[in-house]
Amino acid sequence: MSSIDWDRELTDLEHQQIRQMMELNPSIDYLLAETIVLIPEARRNEIIQNRKDNPIEPEPAKVLTEEEQHNCHVLSAEEQIEVEEERERRDAERLALYDKIEAEKEEAKLN
Repeated sequence: MSSIDWDRELTDLEHQQIRQMMELNPSIDYLLAETIVLIPEARRNEIIQNRKDNPIEPEPAKVLTEEEQHNCHVLSAEEQIEVEEERERRDAERLALYDKIEAEKEEAKLN
């Protein structure tokens, strides 16, 4: 296929393929779906084979803290450490309280 094939009107079947692709995978937007439909098969197969031969590890997603989720402000690395330390401290306090309550329940059963 030549580059002219990219600059053409889509057929009804291609529009249907694009809609179906987007319905089956919500992460695919119209531009990507249209590109997948229009790309020459040989080039698409070349890209797929290259990905198989040279896989790219995805970057881990950043887990937003409660504060980041509520105020839409992404914390700096230092702020993130502070928030995590505070969360760990609160979790340790809750766990200690839970252990204390469980110990009191056990003691009450023995008496």
